[in-house]
Amino acid sequence: MIVGLAGHVDHGKTSLIRALTGIDTDRLPEERARGMTIDLGFAYAQRPAGNIVGFVDVPGHERFLSNMLAGVLAMDRVLLVVAADDGPMPQTIEHLEILRLVGVPSLAIALTKTDRVPPARAAEVAAAIAALAARAGYTAPVHPVSSPTGQGIPELWAWIDATPPAARATTGGFRMSIDRSFVLPGIGPVVTGTVAAGTTRPGDTLLLSPARLSARVRSLRVQDRPAETAQAGDRCALAISGARIERARLRRGDWLIAPDLHAPTSTLDARIRLAEGRALRPGGAVHVHLGAAAHPARLRIWEEEGQGGFVRLQLHRPAAALHGDRLVLRDDATGRVVAGGHVVDPLPPPPPPPPPPPAAAHAPIASPNSPPWPNPTPTPPSPACSPPTARPTSPPWLAPATAPPSNPCRPASPPPCSAPPPAASPSPKPQARPSAPACSNPSPATTHSTPTSPAPPAPPFWPPPAPNPSSPNRSSPPSSPKAPSSPRA
Repeated sequence: MIVGLAGHVDHGKTSLIRALTGIDTDRLPEERARGMTIDLGFAYAQRPAGNIVGFVDVPGHERFLSNMLAGVLAMDRVLLVVAADDGPMPQTIEHLEILRLVGVPSLAIALTKTDRVPPARAAEVAAAIAALAARAGYTAPVHPVSSPTGQGIPELWAWIDATPPAARATTGGFRMSIDRSFVLPGIGPVVTGTVAAGTTRPGDTLLLSPARLSARVRSLRVQDRPAETAQAGDRCALAISGARIERARLRRGDWLIAPDLHAPTSTLDARIRLAEGRALRPGGAVHVHLGAAAHPARLRIWEEEGQGGFVRLQLHRPAAALHGDRLVLRDDATGRVVAGGHVVDPLPPPPPPPPPPPAAAHAPIASPNSPPWPNPTPTPPSPACSPPTARPTSPPWLAPATAPPSNPCRPASPPPCSAPPPAASPSPKPQARPSAPACSNPSPATTHSTPTSPAPPAPPFWPPPAPNPSSPNRSSPPSSPKAPSSPRA
């Protein structure tokens, strides 16, 4: 049986596991220096009945939420740790919401640090966290404990021993999500994780998915004890070997599966429930936590039904997912948990293509030999009664001046300032001149009596010419006659 511990940072999860098992789960130097859990920690204890109970310590800081999800998605029993002096904190509420979204069936509450507060404060915090658990749908017992003094530890062990392990299907193909990998001298590559389904034993040939690398099981350990068989629900470590199995190829989130189950997918349908106060939008970017891996993805289809619905997720890289696998969605921008649920269809059919737009009534029918590019839009014909519009060749201010309308009753004649027409040759016998009609052209002699248009003004000339002293000044008035000058002496 595996029990996971969740809760806010610095609420005493690691200290509680040490009080239960005597093992310190902080294995990294950074964790011991900072006094804070950064990655998953593991501890095991053998009970008087002969069974072995394993504990998984998850980080409580919000910066390491991805590591927390890598461990909690495989758990069926969780102990929510809350400090009596601080009470419920932000990560307490977020961890409880994650457990509700993925459907963890069994939950209990460990109220730690009761030796630092009076009994009234401990009772107040116990009532507050029990109300939060009831709001999430859990009827969770509260166990007040103190890790330094050991108060409440026997009662907590009694609850753990009385809780039956969750039933898991041991039939079918073997599946295990890898959460740790390392190399041991003389043994080779070792991978650890919680078995999700099926069984395996030494000598079996498995497949590393989605890389599709063949791996043979050399030996295994279950709950940190040598064993001959690992089955669903066990925490196990497998020593594997293969032609291309190397430490660099083993990553957190890969799966060791039976070869018949290898079907990596980049698109999957899931049934989810929304976190309180959160919303999804089609096309939004999310992180899909599936097994022990986090996959960047896009929300392609979102059909909302109350506080949940169906989604289609387009992953950026293939994943080894099957029906029923738990998943959690986190917003790509804020990192907050927005939804959680399980996989419905790992290989969904493609969506139907959108209907084509309705064709226009005047659009010509494309022939099989028509080019792939669209035809240009035809110019509508101009009405037959409207003359074609001439495009101006020059601006209106440079257009020539319009000639004055001519007299319809008078033939075209040269302007008055032009030279008179040449005289006709003398005739031998003068004849009488016929009288001209009313609209005929008058003779040159009577031109002065016919109203004609004034002569156009002379073009301006500037500057005026300089006066010639030898020529008389015609513009000045005539001067008075001068007296004759006397001859010089």
